[in-house]
Amino acid sequence: MGLREIEAPLIVFLEERDWLRYNSYSSLSKTAYVEACELLSTNIPKLDEGKAKEEVGDVYSALLQIEMMRGVYSYKRMDEETFSLLRNKEAGDDFRHLAKKIAYECSKFLELEGEEYFKKSEEVLSLLFAYCRLMGFDPEDCLIKKLALTAKHYPVEKCFGVATKYDKL
Repeated sequence: MGLREIEAPLIVFLEERDWLRYNSYSSLSKTAYVEACELLSTNIPKLDEGKAKEEVGDVYSALLQIEMMRGVYSYKRMDEETFSLLRNKEAGDDFRHLAKKIAYECSKFLELEGEEYFKKSEEVLSLLFAYCRLMGFDPEDCLIKKLALTAKHYPVEKCFGVATKYDKL
């Protein structure tokens, strides 16, 4: 599956809720970092596979939104060949170490701007794919399932244009 096909359900989800306007480098960087830390916590002390898949979906969502913003702000978008290379790059680490690397590298987003920011996004995406391969997770499946779960918490009729936590809607 190519990058644009993967982005499609995420774009629909965000547009249905009018949430694209809340995307900024700062908010997506913080989201990626928080979700990466949550992914790390699912691996310690004992792996919680179901929760790990949810967090993979969250991190993947944030990274895809960063990539979508890249096009909006006229930086060169990632092409399909680069995406394919990132998907298949070998990492050679165990899953706990990869989870730590993902969280650490996401923390770097807060310090970067411009093209360096997007290079870091590609690096984290590559690490996330390597984590998924090691765990036997399908990242697109994790994303789709997380979007479905999130849609239950944030029905369009209650959250359109509103950036409020689901328990406060």
